[in-house]
Amino acid sequence: MPKVSKLETQIFYRGPGSRDKFEKCNLYMEWDNQCLQYKETVLWKKLFFNKVVSWEAKLGGYRGTFIDTRYPPSIILRTASGTGTEEREFVIRHLEFDNWLYWIIRALLKHSDAPIPDEQLSGLSSKHKAKVLTRRDMSAFDRSHEVFITIMTRLSKEPDKSAPGTDQKTFAKSSQNIPKMKFGMLKDGAEGPEVEGKTTGGIKYSHVGKKIGSGGSDAVIFEIQKLLEPVLVKNTAGAGYTLVRPAEPMVVKVPKYDKDNTDSLKGVIKEARILAALGRHPNIVGLIDAHVHGVNRIYLFLEKGYEDLKSCKTKKQPLSPPHIRKYAMGILAGIDHMHQRRVYHLDMKPDNVIICQADTPKIIDFGLSKTRILYSKEDMFNETWSMYGTKEYRPPEYWTERAISKETDLSKTDSFAVGMTIFNALLSPYCGWKEFVVKSSDPEPKDIIVKRGNHFNKLVRDEANRKKLISAGLLILADAASGLIEDNPEIRLTCGQALEFLKADRKQLRQEHTSNRNDVLTAKKEYNFLRDQLKKRGD
Repeated sequence: MPKVSKLETQIFYRGPGSRDKFEKCNLYMEWDNQCLQYKETVLWKKLFFNKVVSWEAKLGGYRGTFIDTRYPPSIILRTASGTGTEEREFVIRHLEFDNWLYWIIRALLKHSDAPIPDEQLSGLSSKHKAKVLTRRDMSAFDRSHEVFITIMTRLSKEPDKSAPGTDQKTFAKSSQNIPKMKFGMLKDGAEGPEVEGKTTGGIKYSHVGKKIGSGGSDAVIFEIQKLLEPVLVKNTAGAGYTLVRPAEPMVVKVPKYDKDNTDSLKGVIKEARILAALGRHPNIVGLIDAHVHGVNRIYLFLEKGYEDLKSCKTKKQPLSPPHIRKYAMGILAGIDHMHQRRVYHLDMKPDNVIICQADTPKIIDFGLSKTRILYSKEDMFNETWSMYGTKEYRPPEYWTERAISKETDLSKTDSFAVGMTIFNALLSPYCGWKEFVVKSSDPEPKDIIVKRGNHFNKLVRDEANRKKLISAGLLILADAASGLIEDNPEIRLTCGQALEFLKADRKQLRQEHTSNRNDVLTAKKEYNFLRDQLKKRGD
């Protein structure tokens, strides 16, 4: 089915000179065009989006002083004029409103500085709302860090089509306002900021401490030992700020730079833009600020956890059941939020989950992530990415001939990795289960992956293990994790379904299962039944 390139319909219109009366009008718009065209009588008129200073979406028409949702919704666009603002209202039928609202918002994002507040997006479908939120937050990042986009454009063979148009003059102009930072060789030989400085956004910090690890995109991570003043982080909705206390830990991520290999530099920039597109979420590491030094040094200032899930696994004392449930729910919520915004992690494992203040799990390391906001369809589904990630967390379909050609496949890839993370880092240490050992020399073919999945499913189905899981309140989580590592991706749970599985009203579902039967829903049957119910809802 060819992609629609234009919208046209008949509406009711009220504008300057209408004397508050609505008249029939033709409305026309081309995809991503810079103007909206409307015809009241004989002549077509144009409303240019770069002139729009504010807008409003009404979900119901006015009847007296009240909004009546039985009436068609409308979109109000306000443009600057010599005497203030001029208001134009377009009343559109319910069936067409979602598409028109989405196209107009996309045009405003591209051509106007008018804000896109969350409360005005309630008229959009969930799919369109996710696209708008992603593009809105990434657009805000691109505008505030235009020099990043300039560097990316200069390093790339082809310009980044999703980035604002930038050139050498823009880079020179942007670079003038970049504060200077001192550099020196740290004890481990890695180059990083030496003493206190200030980020582009104005965050003051004292000297950077030791290297604490490495991340995706071949980057190095350093610990910032002390913030010198509170940090105000802008909220996702674009209104208000969240205070980050001076004592809150923070790290800086620095790409390795080689003039003959700029992949690390480009990877860190794209990771920053992905984090910007995701907005603020309690289970995704926060991008606090960014800094550029010259052309070859970029710093990402991120929230710091006090340990990762892998280190939790090696503790002598296993995590308590409440912590296991909290961490699992947080991981599922974070990945589900990513998938709602069409971002796919593709490297989920215990190492990439950090535990922050208030025992909150946060997902990190988006160097291998894919998203349609940054990648073309060809780049999303080419053969090279299919071997990314850590081999213990790759799904069985990586070794099949079935082409990965849709975003559902990427979603199910993350699902499998999350399920294995829950088993390896949370359930196995608590239950004392032995790991399924794979030799380092093993090529990791499909049959070994299947055997590993069967290994965990067999443990979950064992009666003695189920009694232990029931007493700890972890049986439901174990069943959900089993659904995440199904061999067949067609019946494998998504992270959103697994989250719903854990929150489901099980009493009601049991009654639904047994209403027309003489049997009862045993623990073994419960998982299969709930999985089937969730699959039907997904259809």
